Amino acid sequence: EDFINYWSGAWLAWHGRAADLYPMAAYHAFQETVVGPAVGFYNYSYPPVLPLLTAPLAVLPYIPGLFIWLVSSWYCFYRALRLAMPGRKVLLLALATPALFVSVRGGQNGAWTAALLGGGLVLLDRRPIVAGILFGLQIYKPHLGFLIPIALIAGRQWRALFAATA
Repeated sequence: EDFINYWSGAWLAWHGRAADLYPMAAYHAFQETVVGPAVGFYNYSYPPVLPLLTAPLAVLPYIPGLFIWLVSSWYCFYRALRLAMPGRKVLLLALATPALFVSVRGGQNGAWTAALLGGGLVLLDRRPIVAGILFGLQIYKPHLGFLIPIALIAGRQWRALFAATA
């Protein structure tokens, strides 16, 4: 599961072992100490800013961290949906979205990505600075947010662009 990457990166960085993030052998050896030798071979393929975003995970043991990751990512996904579609059926939609189950199954960041991008788009006109902050948090997956600055410039959304840049 992908969560081992987010948790390991945060834990190593915040426990004085940031140098072990990118050398694959050291990183994999640490992950084996956490979940055992059955762990898949993962490398830390994220920008160095991700340990800042995942810092709260560093204070939690692995299993509670996974639980918090999954619950909070679903809740943020739900809140972004609720911004886009106010009403009672949003809860059902948030619970029944197949992609969310895939994200949960793999401990992936898909719900976070959907929440940040979707929430940013919904808030762009009403709360451009908050939208920009949500877009800026997408920095952990720069290839997914590559076109956001271009779109913000094209739409003359200067406040959102400056907030995202900051």
